[in-house]
Amino acid sequence: MTKPFKEARLKIERAKEHINHLNLIARNFAETKSHEAFIEHDPEGGDDLLKVRAGLLPEDFALVLGDAAHNLITALDYAINEIEFEVRGFRSKYTKFPMYETRDALKGAVNGGFKEKAPEQVIDCIVDIVQPYLGGYNAILYCLYTIEMEDKHRLLIPKLEMKFVDGIILENDAGVEIPVSTWLIVDEKIASQPNQRV
Repeated sequence: MTKPFKEARLKIERAKEHINHLNLIARNFAETKSHEAFIEHDPEGGDDLLKVRAGLLPEDFALVLGDAAHNLITALDYAINEIEFEVRGFRSKYTKFPMYETRDALKGAVNGGFKEKAPEQVIDCIVDIVQPYLGGYNAILYCLYTIEMEDKHRLLIPKLEMKFVDGIILENDAGVEIPVSTWLIVDEKIASQPNQRV
């Protein structure tokens, strides 16, 4: 007897390989030191501002990200197709795991033709427990779906977002190095640190 959801599990395993590859790309990018941090002094005597110029992520990052998203979404489609086969005895090429922007849109979709493809318990689980819509418990699924849909039509453009800058060392005129505490990023800007006399 075939293991339930075997094909879906294979897609998940493949997605894990892509995710590991993404982590490797990100780690290598971080280790290349392709970014530059510098302090812009305020000539009026106000706070100094730390600025960062970051390098670009390698082009294959977007490709691997798209492949990972595709495999994860496809795993869900495979699973729901397997359920449909158990219920109806055949698969429809149009059956996909239901993911919509809102709960109302999701409920409308599953109350349409989808209810003939899956048992009520599965539909209730998707709507009430999985919640694959924005604002739902698994909104990440809807986000993955939008990434996968975007990747089908054009190359993804990854956005690099930094959370903090650490390891900054100032050097005074006498050559003494002074470590600076972590600079946190607030509202996509790096918080300024009061002017220090060094």
